[in-house]
Amino acid sequence: MSSFVGDLKGVVTGNADAMKRVAKTPSHLPMAVLIVALTSVAKFFQGWHMSKQAEELFGFALLDTTFLVKQAVVAFLTVFIMAFFIQFASTKWFKGAKVDLKGFMSLYGFMMLPMVLVAVPFSLAQLVALIWVLVLFFKMMKAIFGFGFGKALLAAIVGGFLGLIIVGIIGAVLGVNEGSFSFETSF
Repeated sequence: MSSFVGDLKGVVTGNADAMKRVAKTPSHLPMAVLIVALTSVAKFFQGWHMSKQAEELFGFALLDTTFLVKQAVVAFLTVFIMAFFIQFASTKWFKGAKVDLKGFMSLYGFMMLPMVLVAVPFSLAQLVALIWVLVLFFKMMKAIFGFGFGKALLAAIVGGFLGLIIVGIIGAVLGVNEGSFSFETSF
C-alpha cells in the first residue's frame, strides 16, 4: 500500500511505478484537484506580480484583478479539460493502455505540482517549472500508455487541440480572451 505523500513525491520525481500507482488510484483525485487549485492560485499571483511591475514602470496597471481571477479559473479548468482529451486521444485513437479517467486525472493533477513555481517572480523559476512538467508529461505517457516520444507528442497535439477549442469557448464566455486590459491613467 502506498501513501499520498509517497505517491506525490514519486510522481514529481518522475518515478514510473508511482505514476502507475496513482493512475490506478482514483481516490487521489480530491488531492489532485487541490494541487491544481494551488497552481491556479500561483498563476493568479504571477499575473498580479507582473501587473504590479508594469504599474511601477508605466504608471498604470495592465490587468485588473477581475481579469486575473477569471484567468486563474480558466487555468484550473484547462488542466482537467486537457487531461480528459489527452486521455481520450491516447486510449481511443492512439490505442494506448486503458486507464481509468479519474486515475489519469489524479496523475495529471499530481504532475502539475511544479507549476506552483510560476508564483515566484523570477523567470528562471518559471522556466524550470515548465521544463519539469514537460519532462514529467513524457515520462507519464511512457509509463501509463506505453508511448514513445513521437506517439506521446502526437497524442498531446491531437488531445490538446481538442481541449484548446473547449478552453477557448470557456475563456470567451468568461471574457478572458477579449484582452480585458485596463489602460486607465490619472492624466
